[in-house]
This record gives sequence, C-alpha cells and structure tokens, in this order.
Amino acid sequence: LRALNIEKVDTKFIENHLPILTDLCEALYGNVKSIGLLSWLGCISNPKDWLLVRPLCDKVMHQIGGWSVMRLPSEVLLRNVLPAKIILIIENEQSAYGLGEYKDVICVAGCGKNLKWLEAEWLKNKIVGYWGDLDSDGLQMLSDARTKIPHVQALMMNDSTLKQFSMNVVPEKTKVQSGPSNLFPEEEFVVQQLRSGVYGGERLEQEKLSYDFIDHQLVDFIKRNNI
Repeated sequence: LRALNIEKVDTKFIENHLPILTDLCEALYGNVKSIGLLSWLGCISNPKDWLLVRPLCDKVMHQIGGWSVMRLPSEVLLRNVLPAKIILIIENEQSAYGLGEYKDVICVAGCGKNLKWLEAEWLKNKIVGYWGDLDSDGLQMLSDARTKIPHVQALMMNDSTLKQFSMNVVPEKTKVQSGPSNLFPEEEFVVQQLRSGVYGGERLEQEKLSYDFIDHQLVDFIKRNNI
C-alpha cells in the first residue's frame, strides 16, 4: 500500500479510512468488497499470522542459513519443510526464548490458535511435540493439533505437571466446562481435575514452570524418540 502513487492524499489516508473508501469504490466500480480494497488496488497484504521459528541446535541453524530466530507467516510453513527431525510447537512465544540447546529440534512458537499450518504434508514425516498452557484454551488447541497431526505428542500437559506446580494454578476467566474431543485419557483427566477446582483454579500457564523441569522434560522427550 505504501508504494502506491496517489494524488492529493498519502497512502496512510487510505489505511486509516479503509472501510469508507471500500464502500465508495464499490459504489463507483463494483466488485471491490468481494476481493477487498487492497487486493483490488494490487497491493500485497501484510501477513497477520507471523510465527516465531527458532532452531535449538547449531546443526539445524546452519541448515536454515545460520538464522538463530526468524518470523514467518504460516503460509510459508505450509509450503516449506523445516529440516529438524523434531518440530516442537509452543503455544506462547515467550516460552520459546529461554530454551537451551536440544539435538535436531526446531521450535515454532506463538502459534496460539493459528494451527492451519499443521496441515503441511511434510509434518507427517516429523516427530511433533506440543506444549501449551494447562487451561481450556491450551487443551483445546492440543486437541485441534492432534486432529491435524494424529501422532503429535503432548509435553508437560499432564497430571504430574499439574501436581508439581499446583501452587501456581490460578482462576481462569473462561471456565473449563468440558473436555475437547481429541484428547488422550490422561489429558481428559487433567480437564476433570481443573474443572473440579481441586487445585483452586483452572489455569497453569507455561511461564509458571521452572526451567529445570522444562529442560528435564525436553531431554526425556528427545531420548524417548531416539534422537
């Protein structure tokens, strides 16, 4: 949009008045609303679903050009294979920054509910881990991820994690009312525990786990998968 050469107004004027300008162009020319004003003007849209991609070992980092951290839109991940044997999906971006070095692992973080990219064909041949908050959203996103990747392995989303860090459980604004449909029995049990209020709340955030615990769990996950 900023590259358009428009007389008498700057391109920020278009950006700030997009709805009414869309209506005006629709009235004058037709077929504008259906494709969007920016597309109609021939502009490239800004991606709205950036994901943090961080290789967790030097070997993998060199395979992606030496970049230690990148931001990529999900459509790029749909089309392009990440070279690591293990893809670690992390719900919250901040939880990815403190991770150390782990053999043949790339983490993709800040996904939240943006899981469309998990339909990528290349993921079928990868070991895939998922680590999210222990709350209604996190468990629902785990269920959604497993719908797209049946072999996804949940990390730190079990009852033992909940028990060990029960002092950090807090109330959740959106209460856990029922379990998502695509969980394993041990994950369904976590939903029941949260819903029952036995820990005094319904939410254990990723950031509330200790680094030593996270490191131990990731090392164990890598060993279990013979990496």
